[in-house]
Amino acid sequence: MVTAPNRTVLIKVAKNDPPEPVSVGELAELQTYVETFNPAGIAFTLINEDSDKMEVAATIYFNGQYSSVIDANVKAALNAYMANLPFNGRITTQAVVDAIQGAEGVITASLTRILVRRDTVAYGAGVTLFNLSTGVDSVTYDTYSGYVVEETTTNHTFDDTLTYIVQ
Repeated sequence: MVTAPNRTVLIKVAKNDPPEPVSVGELAELQTYVETFNPAGIAFTLINEDSDKMEVAATIYFNGQYSSVIDANVKAALNAYMANLPFNGRITTQAVVDAIQGAEGVITASLTRILVRRDTVAYGAGVTLFNLSTGVDSVTYDTYSGYVVEETTTNHTFDDTLTYIVQ
């Protein structure tokens, strides 16, 4: 639960692991439950959405002996970072860099951009968490749905936005 600036309590919901939205029936039951036990005068909104999406663009410098596995290692590290965020987690620029640099074989990484968006928001209309070319570094992004996965838009997946250079 989070209190929005308008003093409305936002209750983010999901089920399963990995998280997914609850069904229409489950949402209706939850709505009834919250209305039953909600103190008078407290406004609330249930948020039940598909995952937020995150694009990470970076140049990754790596040890050449990892050439055959570096791509898989970096993607696994980024996916583990997203999967291990607590529900309603906060994405940070530094944590994304740390995840990349923690992948076996990585020497260092140069971040180009991080874009994050709600699933219902078109690609490009989300939040720029980091952009090297414009100097934007918002440092943190609070997930709207409560959880995040790799960007799914064509030409903006990790396959498209991560570049590898042997050092």
